[in-house]
Amino acid sequence: MRGLLLLIAANILVFAVASGPTPPWTMRASEVLDGSVWQLWTSTFLHLDQSHLVKNMFTLLVFGVVAARAGLRSIVPLYTACGIVAGVVYTLLSTVGFTDPYAVCLGSSGCILGLVAAVPLLRPDIRFWLGPVSPPLWAGTLAFAAWYAWSVWSGDRGSDVFHLAGMVAGAAIATAVRLAKR
Repeated sequence: MRGLLLLIAANILVFAVASGPTPPWTMRASEVLDGSVWQLWTSTFLHLDQSHLVKNMFTLLVFGVVAARAGLRSIVPLYTACGIVAGVVYTLLSTVGFTDPYAVCLGSSGCILGLVAAVPLLRPDIRFWLGPVSPPLWAGTLAFAAWYAWSVWSGDRGSDVFHLAGMVAGAAIATAVRLAKR
């Protein structure tokens, strides 16, 4: 839990220090390709605005607690890996013209959605309330992934590439964790 609280505190602190129309420490694929690989990590703490920060931190808190209860010792490596993988995927896709190499990228959502994808794999028994029904959490996560995949397929070559790549990374890491526990 300490790692979860440190992540939330770091995100809030970075937002307080680096907020603005184009915060410092953003990621641009062109700059990563030119050697500024540190941007893959620093962008994982950036948010578009206060609303984005609040939504991301609430999601991080809820899913982070569930991940901890599912036996994940620390979510810091998962958060970091999902954000970096999302940035690497975006950067690689920019080399073939799929994404804009000069776009300003904020990576926190890739981290958060990686956690969202990991939790149902770590705890497939969890359900969520949706009015009169209570489907399994993995069904909702698949719906989100399908939505992001459709969005990317239909032309959003920006944030949804980050979202989807973060989800794939989170699912892969959670699968590896489950296999290692066998």
